[in-house]
Amino acid sequence: MTAQVQRWQTLQDINATILPPYDRTPQIGMSYGQWQANGLDWSVRGDTTRFEADFSRVPNMVAQNGERSFVQAQVSRPWIRPWGFFTPKLQLHATRYQLDQAMNNGSNSANRVLPTYSLDSGLVFERAAQWFGRSVAQTLEPRAFFAKTPYKDQSMLPVYDSGVTDFNLSTIYSENTFVGNDRLIDNDALTLGVTSRFFDANNGAELLRLGVAQRIRFSDQRVLLNNQPGASAGLSDLLVGAGVRWDNRWALDNTVQINNQTNDISRNTLQLRYYPSPYRVLNAAYRLNRGVSEQLDLGWQWPLSDLIGRSNSAAESAWTRSPGQGLGPDRWFTVGRMNFSMSEGRMVESLMGLEYDAGCWIGRIVFERNQRSIATSNTRLLFQLELIGLARIGSSPLAALRNNIPRYQDLRDNPLQPSRFQNYE
Repeated sequence: MTAQVQRWQTLQDINATILPPYDRTPQIGMSYGQWQANGLDWSVRGDTTRFEADFSRVPNMVAQNGERSFVQAQVSRPWIRPWGFFTPKLQLHATRYQLDQAMNNGSNSANRVLPTYSLDSGLVFERAAQWFGRSVAQTLEPRAFFAKTPYKDQSMLPVYDSGVTDFNLSTIYSENTFVGNDRLIDNDALTLGVTSRFFDANNGAELLRLGVAQRIRFSDQRVLLNNQPGASAGLSDLLVGAGVRWDNRWALDNTVQINNQTNDISRNTLQLRYYPSPYRVLNAAYRLNRGVSEQLDLGWQWPLSDLIGRSNSAAESAWTRSPGQGLGPDRWFTVGRMNFSMSEGRMVESLMGLEYDAGCWIGRIVFERNQRSIATSNTRLLFQLELIGLARIGSSPLAALRNNIPRYQDLRDNPLQPSRFQNYE
């Protein structure tokens, strides 16, 4: 069970397109489930939330404050064998709204109960092969996923915390393309795809993954969110993806979305990561959303001793044997991230900083700048002094570093959970 109260302070200018978010005052949730209970996987989760927002600065709009309660129950029966899997699933969604202001139909309350049926199935073929002189095991994994949710008009219901999921090789195999609990898509769709993976025959590490998938809708989408266009009946765009992990240092991921009408590339995401050792990471990404944006992204965490030729591999090895202890005292690290919009010709986001590890204390200073528009931007300077084992003083930049730099490592963060028998007597 969980409980929280969440309030937001809106800093940007409020208008008809930028609305203040709803506070949760409070939110109480619960979930319970069992897996492999007589062959069944089942779970129940529920939530009751009071949503409140202040729309007084928004002309001609009134906040739809109120309570929303929902329960989602699901049960599935997976059959999993070495040659494949077959999983039918049944979900039941029940939601109730109790609003302070009446909706367009004059009612202050609304109920929505909808079932969802899905069927996930796949096969696994495997063979031994040689790849650049390396013994590998190659798989071929076709997959079919069908989901159906009947249509119910939800246009009068408020939108508190819902959005549209990203269209990728994971979400294409999902029952609902919306996140949150305010909208349930009317689904009648079949997703077909195939994946081929290459594993190292000696240690089982995945070296290469290739995948392709496409969704077939048997009817037009009628449940919409924020007036965004719905999917039409027929074939969706084609998704093609590849991921390479040749060794522990290099990682490359690429996902391409091809328009099914024009065969043009409508979206392309290419990501490269270099991680040679702890506290050394370099991330680079290219993202294209045709007609919307084209961006280059670069992020890093790197010791300055490498750049001035003062690295000491023997000393570093002695420190990194204990995870989360840095590379030793008296070391400087540079951290940063730069996001450049090629379509607009300007820097969208930038973060630059330095960290100093003195052994018994750590100092961090980070400058962050986010571009709101061509003329305005938000900037802040974060400085923190960490007394190891005692306290942290100042404005912490750790959340900004973790959110902006994938695989960023705190200089005093142990990633291993201690054993529950550590102090056993």
